[in-house]
Amino acid sequence: MADAIKLKMPPGLRAALRRVADIPKLWREFGEYKASAVKRGFQRGSRSASAIPGKPPFSRSGGRGLLGSITYLVRGLRLMVGTNKRYGAMIQFGGVQRPRKARALTIPVHPKARGKRARDFNNLTLIPSRPGADSAAVGVLARVTNAGRKNEKIEPYFALRTSVTIRPHPFLRWLKVDFDKLFSIIKKRSGLT
Repeated sequence: MADAIKLKMPPGLRAALRRVADIPKLWREFGEYKASAVKRGFQRGSRSASAIPGKPPFSRSGGRGLLGSITYLVRGLRLMVGTNKRYGAMIQFGGVQRPRKARALTIPVHPKARGKRARDFNNLTLIPSRPGADSAAVGVLARVTNAGRKNEKIEPYFALRTSVTIRPHPFLRWLKVDFDKLFSIIKKRSGLT
């Protein structure tokens, strides 16, 4: 949970927190609620969740993916809700993804390529992009059958790009209902129920 979203406290929250004797206990209760709320949002699809290749992998890999990594951490008087997945920040805030070790990113474009790497396939041919095409486009890895004949068939498996711009898909939103829940927990903890 390295990347953080700092929230501006709504009016009255700081004063209400002063009435609570055990703030870490309050944060644990609210953290449990907030982490569960984010997970429920993924499952309902209400937080831009997607299982479409090329879109953010919110629930595509179940408990091992971003959905399963949503948790909370209480440190002293601070509450952090988020994920330990490196790509979580990229999905939340957006950014530019570039290859780390290779010359290009391989983006699956064929149903058989979903969840696989280019090296998992034999006989893929590099078809370079045309001059003047998108500057980030390198080309396509495709399976070519009957090359050079009338009935030549080209099946693209992966698009190759030097970078991909990912739009923000915020999944750690703080909604009015979250603050309402926090105030109700504060009332319960401070004996104002």
